[in-house]
Amino acid sequence: MMRQKISIFLTVFLLLSLDSVATRLHAATIQVPDNYRTIREAVDSASAGDFILVNGGVYRENVVIKKTVVLKSVQGPAKTIISAAVKKEPTVSLIDVDGAAVAGFTLTGSDKAGLSLYRTRNSRIVGNRADNNYNGVTLEASEHNFFTENTASSNVSYGFYLLRSHGNRIEKNAANSNQDQGVFLSYSNKNSLVNNNSNMNTWNGITLWDSHGNELKDNLTLRNAFGIVTVDSDDNVLDGNTTLPNIYLILPIVLIYIGIISYLIQKNTLRYIYKV
Repeated sequence: MMRQKISIFLTVFLLLSLDSVATRLHAATIQVPDNYRTIREAVDSASAGDFILVNGGVYRENVVIKKTVVLKSVQGPAKTIISAAVKKEPTVSLIDVDGAAVAGFTLTGSDKAGLSLYRTRNSRIVGNRADNNYNGVTLEASEHNFFTENTASSNVSYGFYLLRSHGNRIEKNAANSNQDQGVFLSYSNKNSLVNNNSNMNTWNGITLWDSHGNELKDNLTLRNAFGIVTVDSDDNVLDGNTTLPNIYLILPIVLIYIGIISYLIQKNTLRYIYKV
């Protein structure tokens, strides 16, 4: 009986391995606009495991990814721009997908988010710019995704917004000059924020709201109203972060002005006394 169980296990394992190899061998590379005029057409036509390579240009569309594909620009974010055609929808959405990737785009023009992940797992987001949207990047009910070398700046609300999203790693990203906050975690646990810049946002650099067991390490939060703020959040590890609120830049200037005014008052007072 034991030998039979082992044999069945090995057979299943071999079949799964062969299926994985076959998927990789049969993966296609799709070119935009050579094979398909729009990115969305390419994504809709792709099979799981396919690579979609996008040449430089401005693509006015909303892209929805619901399958395990790699979406990558050829010339990088400066020359490959996806601008939301329907502004009330995210520019690019990943929905109910496991193991997708998005790399090398500027994602802009959305009144919702430049990049939205919903119930997405184990996906990689690399080298994108989610700028000039309502939110830069949003995650909802999404777990174990990896973000690196992205920027989410100059957005109306948040740079990165995580809602009920756990176990994600956000490393070497920038969330600067957003009109609300740089990074906001809400009911999100066991995420790692490492070596990010979250500077010059109107309010907080990083906020943890009812979020527990997160790691914040070696982040820069400079010239925000407040650097790192935790509310009803426990068991978070904060290590090696550098914080400098705006008040510490303004205070020396205020002290200088107080000194000048004090000097002038004393000078005029002494001048009046000696005249008398």
